[in-house]
Amino acid sequence: MIKRELTFEGLNCAHCSAIIEQEVNALPGVAASMNFMTKTMILEIQGESGPEHILQQVKDIVRKHEPDVVVEEKIKESGTKCTITLEGLGCAHCAGKIEEEVGGLDGVQSATLDFVTKKLRLETTAGVDAAALNRAVEGVVQRIEPDVKVLFEDKKSRLKAKTVESGESFNKMK
Repeated sequence: MIKRELTFEGLNCAHCSAIIEQEVNALPGVAASMNFMTKTMILEIQGESGPEHILQQVKDIVRKHEPDVVVEEKIKESGTKCTITLEGLGCAHCAGKIEEEVGGLDGVQSATLDFVTKKLRLETTAGVDAAALNRAVEGVVQRIEPDVKVLFEDKKSRLKAKTVESGESFNKMK
């Protein structure tokens, strides 16, 4: 089974939405669920028909009922999740400042710092420049807490980047 999500820009008629959903559900091997409020449709495609063929059929059905509606496949841009250990972090107030500033960096969707475990968990946007983001995180931490070691971890908890030792200049690391 292949699952796709479509968006319907300009769809303003609930009746037309219901008719479109009904006709799409009549396609062989297709189960469709329309959400008129969010202007989205979830398609579940089974069988031998390729998703591109089904997507074209859906667009044809929409065009027949609502010629001005733009149908696009919703692409979920998944970013990366990473964990950074802040070894030697001893100030809860500074931890809050680090979390807030790192959360505001370009390419960061969310930042959560657990003061007890000293783990900073980041969710980044797709296509973010990891090296630049690592440098920016190091810069924030070193400016707020210069004695903290910044340890970047991958999914297997192995170090994947350098550590920043106390007294080391951030500019020397670039």
